Amino acid sequence: MKLKLDNDLWIRRASSAYSSAVMPEIWDDQAASGEFIDSFFDYIEFTNTSKATPLIVQSLREKAEFSPGASSTDIHDAFEDLLNDRGWSITDWKPQKSSRTAKGRFRPPRTSSP
Repeated sequence: MKLKLDNDLWIRRASSAYSSAVMPEIWDDQAASGEFIDSFFDYIEFTNTSKATPLIVQSLREKAEFSPGASSTDIHDAFEDLLNDRGWSITDWKPQKSSRTAKGRFRPPRTSSP
């Protein structure tokens, strides 16, 4: 992410106004698909350090076993290893280590005392 923020061309493009266009098939374009994948993992890196980490990022972190301070490259590698080792199941979407409170916040599950 730091490299992108040091790139004036990237900043100009990222901050330009939205314009409607036909969505290209990015998977046929190596540069476009690479940029899409990089932006996905940059977003995960950014939200992974936030106090209000989205549920999907909590799930990815739990299943791929990366730390809250992991770089986008480390997150990408961990997620790729996870997919190669066991894939992703429908039950993987919801994190298992936290539970929803009445107000929609998350807290660690209660542990039973001996």
